[in-house]
Amino acid sequence: MTIRYTLLLFINFFLCSCSSIYYYPTTNAYYVDIDKLNPKPEIINFKTSDGLILVGWYFKTQQKPKGLIVHFHGNAQNVSTHFFNLWKVGDIGYDYFIFDYRGYGFSQGKPNPKGTVLDGLAALKWAKEKQEERKAKDLVVFCQSLGGPICMKSLAEQNEVHPTALVIDSSFYSYRSAARGVARSSWLVWPFQPIAWLMVDNSESPIDDLHNLKAKQYLVVHGQDDRVISFSNGKRLFEKLPEPKELWEIPHGQHTDFLFNDNGKYRIKFYTWLNKL
Repeated sequence: MTIRYTLLLFINFFLCSCSSIYYYPTTNAYYVDIDKLNPKPEIINFKTSDGLILVGWYFKTQQKPKGLIVHFHGNAQNVSTHFFNLWKVGDIGYDYFIFDYRGYGFSQGKPNPKGTVLDGLAALKWAKEKQEERKAKDLVVFCQSLGGPICMKSLAEQNEVHPTALVIDSSFYSYRSAARGVARSSWLVWPFQPIAWLMVDNSESPIDDLHNLKAKQYLVVHGQDDRVISFSNGKRLFEKLPEPKELWEIPHGQHTDFLFNDNGKYRIKFYTWLNKL
């Protein structure tokens, strides 16, 4: 009875709310006390083309800025759990901006595939203006998990922002493929892979836009043991990206954890890579 009930819920979930499987926001609350952070972020409010106010955190380096990193985070919680990845890049001379999509944190609205691309476009515009204001040489776009298709689609749909580098961690280029992979990972819902494939909205996937990306170079990072987005998804993405590009396969790596693996080994490698830009 329990298995049958679970399967019925799964089917109903896909039929009634296909896009919602990607979004697990925490709204109107943060998991950390901003006033106790060092460095402490500046709270940024900026507007999307459809009139929503989004909220981001901006960390300003105390050095002469080499560049600015804009972070498209994953599908759960909000900026207050994702900023730990890169908030110390000020130590090597980079400004850092991380923002919440609509419906996340204190950003207005509700998340949906088309809306999050508008959010990405607004964030790229803000970051470009800040980079120019700060006279920083480089603009680096860093995206993780769900942030990958959002930032790739956003980059492909505009002609003003040409990042020095696009870094894609634990991500994918097709919502359908990712959903089918999640269904495949559990014996309970494995038979419903075709439902995942057919019912998920794939219209905002960047699958046909990768050749329109504006970055000057690409870095794809993916853990070999990622159980959320399979390594094969990351490898297929890498193969479709234009040159020049690099692929870092993280042995025993899980989902979006490479910066914390092996006692900081890959964080040092990543900072070194940034400094060579």
